[in-house]
Amino acid sequence: PEKHYSFSNMEGKIFAGSVISAPITVYFKEINQLNIDKVYILPVSIDNANIGILASAQTFYYVFKGASLINKVANIKENNIYVEWKNPEAVNKLTMMTAEALIRPHSFDHNISTLMGIEGKFLFRFGDDGVPANHLQIAGTSSATNIHINRDVPLEEWLHIVITYDAEAKNLKAYYNGELVTNSPMNIGAINWGIPHSDESNGKPRCFWIGYSYNNERWLDADIAEVRIWNRVLSEEEINAKDHAYEVDPNSEGLVAYWKLNDGLDEIKDYSVNGNNATPSSTLTWVDVALPAKED
Repeated sequence: PEKHYSFSNMEGKIFAGSVISAPITVYFKEINQLNIDKVYILPVSIDNANIGILASAQTFYYVFKGASLINKVANIKENNIYVEWKNPEAVNKLTMMTAEALIRPHSFDHNISTLMGIEGKFLFRFGDDGVPANHLQIAGTSSATNIHINRDVPLEEWLHIVITYDAEAKNLKAYYNGELVTNSPMNIGAINWGIPHSDESNGKPRCFWIGYSYNNERWLDADIAEVRIWNRVLSEEEINAKDHAYEVDPNSEGLVAYWKLNDGLDEIKDYSVNGNNATPSSTLTWVDVALPAKED
């Protein structure tokens, strides 16, 4: 918009014996008032000249767009992430909970691809015997408690997955990009995700992972960010709040674990008050992104 820019002058002269003119400065004003969700372009062209002008130098473009909320994400193909719980009580005895993740799958080439949780307790995974490899399954304490979300998950697209569980109401809901995709009965009691970490060998209890369950063949070929656990059931309005998929206030009520996975470091900070940092089993691959994508 015209009110957001001005010029120091509108004419430049190149004097004999010189190759450049005195500078013409473009001043930008009050750009903080621009809509952060839009991209603004100011083309500045040479209107006329009495010397030849290269076509490539005829017009310059100034482009303004709001800063992205997420600029880097982790790729966890053939990798996984675990937590040495400093404060396990934060994620134990959860009679109400919400779990979230922002993912961009690249393939579902094996039978089971794990998002997160604990095998045989409360686990989110894609595929299983009788479940298509690109369908999400909420796996409970037995096959009788499993919930199959009968909807294809597309490749190379960002998907914000939210699972809410209310043990008292015996109910589970799942959302894809804010859309309710299942509202199902589930009765598996309180959730305990703070089991001490181990390699699960020799009868050790199954524990919480991101990108792992049962064995090393069940990794998730995806980019991932914004993994969160809450000790309350988020409402549909909260889930659909502006930019909720990309960031939340670390001090939000009921937020008990928050791994942004956006800083390029292999010690994955827990941004909640509980300090339960996470660790990848091998060095993570970091991918540059710009989320949310800005519309031109």
